[in-house]
Amino acid sequence: MIILDTILAYRSPLTLLLVLFGPTFLPRVVNYALRRLRGQHHHSTPSQPRLELATPVKVLLTVHTLVLLCKLTFPPFDLFVSNRLPIFAPNALLRNVLLGPTGVADVSDPTATRPLEELLLQRLQNADNRFNYARFGHKPLLECVWCQTPVDFLVYSVPLVLAPYVGEAILIGLMGWKIVGGIHAGTRAAQWRTTMGTVLGGMAIADLAARYLWDLSPSKRDCLHVSRAKIT
Repeated sequence: MIILDTILAYRSPLTLLLVLFGPTFLPRVVNYALRRLRGQHHHSTPSQPRLELATPVKVLLTVHTLVLLCKLTFPPFDLFVSNRLPIFAPNALLRNVLLGPTGVADVSDPTATRPLEELLLQRLQNADNRFNYARFGHKPLLECVWCQTPVDFLVYSVPLVLAPYVGEAILIGLMGWKIVGGIHAGTRAAQWRTTMGTVLGGMAIADLAARYLWDLSPSKRDCLHVSRAKIT
């Protein structure tokens, strides 16, 4: 339990980020500050050429920014947050929101059912699963028919959580190609490849750790929905 206690002591995402990225960023910050000081005292030292961004990189970054803004504007669906319901909302109210006022999938056929929605409603009758919903989001609780424990939901969530980080890694890799990043792409890639790889890997680990380790103590009949408070 000593290892688990140690992990729990660093369950805050901010602390995790500092622990993971501090050893990487701190030397760079110190070196940058020293170079700035030397540049101020030695004006005769020629400055390094500025690495201009090529047009394809600017286009990629613009599209990337627009995609992120869309994600912020239209976050993933959450049965509770999207409908402004507390985590302990009555089961009947959840059924009404998820399936409509009739409580069935098809008004014309009252016998029609949607098995996954019914499975979700059945799971949400349990308080622990409501907290699992707040941790891992709508899709794992809805689609993972074999999941029973928080570890199961975490395992199912891994591809969903890692997908955005893989996309960021691909984007950064594209900017290191000369055909995309221009004549300075190789220099820029050599300077930042290791750092950005470490950052993305650390953020992915911190994201998964926050989902599993965050203390979801309910306050005022509600709790933080970690799946919506993404680090990315």
